[in-house]
Amino acid sequence: MIPNKYGDKLDLADNKKSGSGFTHMNVDKVDLVKNPEVLEVPWTWATLQPGDCIFIPSRYFHQVRSYGRSVAATIMWDPFREFNDSDCATRDIDKYTALSDVRLQWTYKKGDKVIDMGYMNVETMRNIFLDEMEDEELDKFTPEVLSILYAHNMLDEEEDEQLGEEHMEYVRKVFFRMDKDQKGYLTGEELRGLDIETLKLVTHLIEPAYGPIGENMGSRDEL
Repeated sequence: MIPNKYGDKLDLADNKKSGSGFTHMNVDKVDLVKNPEVLEVPWTWATLQPGDCIFIPSRYFHQVRSYGRSVAATIMWDPFREFNDSDCATRDIDKYTALSDVRLQWTYKKGDKVIDMGYMNVETMRNIFLDEMEDEELDKFTPEVLSILYAHNMLDEEEDEQLGEEHMEYVRKVFFRMDKDQKGYLTGEELRGLDIETLKLVTHLIEPAYGPIGENMGSRDEL
């Protein structure tokens, strides 16, 4: 595991978006002639035995190697804008909670061969929308607002930030998924109340997967 601040020394792929980043280096056999700055990077390692778990701090770079047959689970926590701790004092923290009762974002479904990995955290997507409303002092989130965010954050730098009709049609398609009442706008409260599945659909439409998974979506099986 490596803290995020050392990213400039890890020969990372050019990835402007959040989510699944990766390095061009062979992590099992780092070429110190080609990447001498790696010698300056502090790192931590751990060996997990059956039943163990490990907490990886937010945005830490990490690589996992399994030996032999194994089954592992990764749980990524949501970056909520606000945390409601009103029931913390009375909650029974020793009570067992099954994973089936935990709200998850990107998961396998029966029959899936490829995991939904490499997409933006859907709560991050929600926060981007809410931040835009707050920064611009807006009381309505409209397709026009979404088009600005799409142009600024989703298009390549080489593309003109003035959206053409093809891009606007795409924006309207995304907004249609969000605007269930077809009013033509969403309030901040409605954005906060959007369910996870709707946000996942929007994320799929706006930001395709990237990184090693995204580059091999058509040919890679995750078993």
